[in-house]
Amino acid sequence: MENILHILGFGLCHQIHERSFDFFGLQWPVCARCSGIYLGLVAGFAALLLAYRGRQRDGAPTVGFWIFAALSLLAMAADGFSSYLGWRATDNLLRLLTGTAVGGTLAGLLYTMLVGNLARRCDPARPFAADRGLAWFVGAMLLVPVLADAAGPVIGYVMAVVTGLCIIVTFTLLVLVIVSLFRRVTGSVSRARDLLVPVLVSLPIGLLLIGGCYLLKAWAIGYVPI
Repeated sequence: MENILHILGFGLCHQIHERSFDFFGLQWPVCARCSGIYLGLVAGFAALLLAYRGRQRDGAPTVGFWIFAALSLLAMAADGFSSYLGWRATDNLLRLLTGTAVGGTLAGLLYTMLVGNLARRCDPARPFAADRGLAWFVGAMLLVPVLADAAGPVIGYVMAVVTGLCIIVTFTLLVLVIVSLFRRVTGSVSRARDLLVPVLVSLPIGLLLIGGCYLLKAWAIGYVPI
């Protein structure tokens, strides 16, 4: 399991031990900041799907969402650069929090694009309005650091595996955005089972992209860490 997780994250992250979560001797596949991005993206995307499952929303995100996106990116950049330049110290919890916020931003963008391209029945109302979608989304973002850090010593091993799965889901969603542009492949989606073909097309391509990143980095440094 440790080798599989290491391979999943090898081409995507520096995997520096001091900047990664490590519980019971199992280091997570990517660093704390990258873990937040992948966990936040999948958690936020799932929260939006569940909250709006009756009528998927394909309106443009609200102004509040774009403010949240800008602040998230600024916070992550400020934390990363200021610590890298030695101006201040940071820790894995703060890396996780800033990464989770950026992951949530990406979740909102992917949700809007996928629903607009795939859903047969759409509500033109904007996601992230002051409704249950926003509440579910905020709850998901708060749950990520609690599970990943506060409960880490108890379920850290499980969360390492979950993070690896979130990497796969993220790349599958990114490919699905492109696949969704080709209606002959996807058709319109009104039920969960209508996603079977698009996902089956996107999943192997996503895995190939992860594998390609692995091989590219291995070739660049002249070492294959298997």
